[in-house]
Amino acid sequence: MSRAVFLIESAELVSLKARELLDAIMAFASFDQAPVLIFRGDALWLLHSHQNAHLIDQKPLQEQFRLLSMMGLSATDLWTDEASLNQLGLDQSQLCIDLQRATTEQ
Repeated sequence: MSRAVFLIESAELVSLKARELLDAIMAFASFDQAPVLIFRGDALWLLHSHQNAHLIDQKPLQEQFRLLSMMGLSATDLWTDEASLNQLGLDQSQLCIDLQRATTEQ
């Protein structure tokens, strides 16, 4: 079975890109086409548990990302790489969803 893969590398909360991305992911999931999501680099900021989106007149995205599991996406569908976490000084406890971690060897 082939699956769609979304590679997410930016955290553009100010624009509509993050919300449009979530809409596309939800559309795939609603047709039982659970995609694989790969969050790299600054995209991990979209998943940060303590967003202050209200400071830029936006709604936080954490709740919408948490809904992914209700749409059929499991932790095995959600990925990041260790290098991105290390570069940003983040760890799993700071993110609103669980991600699988890939190393550069993978």
